[in-house]
Amino acid sequence: MNPTRHDLAKTMAEKTDEQLLDMFAESWEWTPEALDAARAELRQRAVPLPPESAQQIALRPQKISRGLPPVLFWGVLLVLGGASGRFVLRGTNSSDALMVVGCGMVIWGLLRFYRRV
Repeated sequence: MNPTRHDLAKTMAEKTDEQLLDMFAESWEWTPEALDAARAELRQRAVPLPPESAQQIALRPQKISRGLPPVLFWGVLLVLGGASGRFVLRGTNSSDALMVVGCGMVIWGLLRFYRRV
């Protein structure tokens, strides 16, 4: 479900100036709609936007990802490998430890995915 403009504006209004500016430092992690809402909120607060470097502009289309983070895929793979009992975490010889690491990666991936907006 994509958030509406009103939802995005409300979310951006709750963020601090620093949080809004940080969005532009990591612009590849945010949707264009979220960045537009952040830009509008900063204009409303009369906070100057930092200029975008040519490198950020060139890399933006390549880094925008609307899919799931790869860490989520690898986490699921580790959980399944540990659950099968055929794979173990190196240095521990424990499939349970491999599953714990995989669960941590899955949680991390989900947080990254839902943190975008």
